[in-house]
Amino acid sequence: MAFNKVVEEAEIPPDEEDPTYGKLHGEVEQDEDDEEAEDEEEKKVKQWIKIQSKQEEAYGDERKLLLSLKTNTNDLRKAISKMTGVPVRYVAMKAHGKLLEEAFGKPLESNWDVNKDVISWYKTDRLQAYLDKRKLPTINNLDRWERWVGHFITIDGDFELTKEVVDDERFKFSLINKQDIFGDSCLHLACICGYTDLVELFIDKQANPELQNIYHRTPLMLAAEHGFYEAVKPLLRADANIGPNPGNGVWK
Repeated sequence: MAFNKVVEEAEIPPDEEDPTYGKLHGEVEQDEDDEEAEDEEEKKVKQWIKIQSKQEEAYGDERKLLLSLKTNTNDLRKAISKMTGVPVRYVAMKAHGKLLEEAFGKPLESNWDVNKDVISWYKTDRLQAYLDKRKLPTINNLDRWERWVGHFITIDGDFELTKEVVDDERFKFSLINKQDIFGDSCLHLACICGYTDLVELFIDKQANPELQNIYHRTPLMLAAEHGFYEAVKPLLRADANIGPNPGNGVWK
C-alpha cells in the first residue's frame, strides 16, 4: 500500500467528537447483521481448552478455559492470570513444548487437539527471563547491538510488560529514543509490526517520531509502508512529519 494512501486513510478528522467521524476515510461501515454473524461464528469456534500448571501436572489435575481457537497469546495469558490470580508478568506458558512469547501469535488456531493438547503454564518473572536471555544486568543496560530490553519486548508485542518497564522508577527515560545499530528505536519496531497500543504508549512517553533509521525511514514511513494505518493515527496526532524529512533525526 502506498505511503500517501495509508496516511490519507489515517488522517485525523477535524472534530473527533463529531459522531459523523466515527470511521476512517474509505472504510465501509459494517451493518448489524454482519456483526451478529461474526459473533455467532466466534461462538462456534470456542472450545474448552485444557490448562495445567506444573503442580497440577504432578498430581494429574487440570483446569479448563472456554476460549476461541483464535485467541492470541496475550489474551490467553490474561485469561490464565484471571483464573489463577497470578499477575500477567509472572505467567509463562508453553504449547506443544514451545514457549509462547509473541503476544499476537495464535497457538490454538491450527493443529490443536482439544481432547489431548494442554497449555502448560508456570509462574516466573518474565521480565527477568528477557534480561537473562539477552545477558542484560538491568532494564537500562544495552547489548552489543545497542538494544535495551524494550527492543526485544516490543518485537514480541507485549504491551503489559513494556508498560511495566517504562513506568518503573528505575527506568532511564532517555532509552525511549535509543536507536540500535540499525537506527531503529522501539517506536520504529512497533510501527513495523503494527502494534498500535505500543505506538501510543511510546508517543505518550515522548518518543521522537522524526528519528530515522539507517535506511532513512521514520516510524510513520514504516507504519504506512506496511499498511498499518491504525498505527499511523497516533503518529499524526503527535505531529509526525508526512512530507520530506530534511535530515531531522538521521541516524549517524
